[in-house]
Amino acid sequence: MKTKLLIIIGILFPLFAFSQTKPEDFKWEGGRSYLNNFEVSYLKDQYNTMYYLMDNYIMITSNMKGVKPKKVEFENGDIKKISESVYCIKPKKLGRSLLTIDEDSHSYLVKELPKEKINIKFSASTSPFNDCVSIDELYNSNEMIAIFNNQKIKIKSFDIGFSSKTPDYYLLCTSYDTLSGELKKLLKENIRINSTVKIDFIKIYYYDTLMALPHVEIKVVDNYQNEFIRRTLKLSPITNEMDLMKNDLRIKITGNPQKEDIKTIQDLANELNGILETIKVKIVDKQPSLTIEFDTSSYRTYLPKNSSESEKKDFDNKQMINYFKTDSLFIAKGYKRIYDGYLLEKTNLFFSFNKKYWMYYNHWGKGERSDYEQKMIRIILRRNIIGLLANIYDNKFDYSFSSRYSFDTDLTSNEKYLLKTLYSDGGEEKVKKLLNEGNIREDKTPLYIIMLVLCMSLLFVFSEIYHYYGLSNRIGKIKVKILK
Repeated sequence: MKTKLLIIIGILFPLFAFSQTKPEDFKWEGGRSYLNNFEVSYLKDQYNTMYYLMDNYIMITSNMKGVKPKKVEFENGDIKKISESVYCIKPKKLGRSLLTIDEDSHSYLVKELPKEKINIKFSASTSPFNDCVSIDELYNSNEMIAIFNNQKIKIKSFDIGFSSKTPDYYLLCTSYDTLSGELKKLLKENIRINSTVKIDFIKIYYYDTLMALPHVEIKVVDNYQNEFIRRTLKLSPITNEMDLMKNDLRIKITGNPQKEDIKTIQDLANELNGILETIKVKIVDKQPSLTIEFDTSSYRTYLPKNSSESEKKDFDNKQMINYFKTDSLFIAKGYKRIYDGYLLEKTNLFFSFNKKYWMYYNHWGKGERSDYEQKMIRIILRRNIIGLLANIYDNKFDYSFSSRYSFDTDLTSNEKYLLKTLYSDGGEEKVKKLLNEGNIREDKTPLYIIMLVLCMSLLFVFSEIYHYYGLSNRIGKIKVKILK
């Protein structure tokens, strides 16, 4: 009996241990707040907000090693510890409620589940975008699912339609809660790349309450890497060019950089040289195509540790005035604002394809940086340099952290694919083809011919009128009189 009991415990214990939710299972993208020397991290859309009758997850950590909260409570709701530092809160009342950590409290607004933020997707989809699915994952899906903040919500029913060769929608099924074999067969027979699947009359069960959601349109794509390129890059409307660097990216570092700054740029150069095939990234002293200047004199300095409150306030005001003065000065000189810096682009009058850039950073300071500050600077430097390689700033690529650029120091697989494709033999033409897919341009050649014929006809008619009424003689006489 004891042996059987030990065997059962031996089987159940690992299952129980590994089933616990850990902090790394979540993406803490919702910001942070501080309570009684503890840092509270949130999921996306949860900063200072909780959702009524939903599982809301928070992570509580301390800056002091070995210190843990003794008491964690949530007013008007249930709170459950699910791992060493992660807690699950289920509010049971709308309005304001308090989260208390060791006698220190913070108020949260408890709201209804936001319909517009619920993502509807096919069950097999791994899409980084909410509004598209790859054709293979569409075919392999068995149901539609609703997701909010990593939580799956049961779908009661939906209507589904599609667009294929024409923009009209064709209703396939009504009031289904799954993708039946018959429906999947119809999808495979009719859906193609660039089709649009339209989901209407979506109803979900939200804790025994039936809720209707807005309609959703999902684009069918070949794969997510190509779709990432389509959404990130664009062609010039005039020249139909990508506006890429045609020569090596030669970086010169000037000013007052710290050792970490130089290492960050060198590491990025090494990484990019392993990705780019048609150009190289080099750190140089002469003939740069990009000059990065670090200036710590105009903005960020450090106060003595024992400064008074009035000195601190006066210091902050001067810092902000210097910041805005510098901003106006650089904008007036032709620089444009980039993330935490400035960028100036110049071209030669006779060699306009040969571009040179100046990046200027002026508020990072000479003092010792925290780990967080150093990480942020690394992110900023990498993002701005990579932005030049594909003229990404025009698409605000560097500001769209959640959907396009990961808020981290490493390139994602999609970003590596984008750069490798652009800077490979024939890569630019391949990208142009991707960007033009699904955007069939109307052939305007017949229109141009008609316009040319009309212009020539009008010119002929005018010349005949000109000679018929003797306008040439009259104008000649007027000229003679003027000359006399």
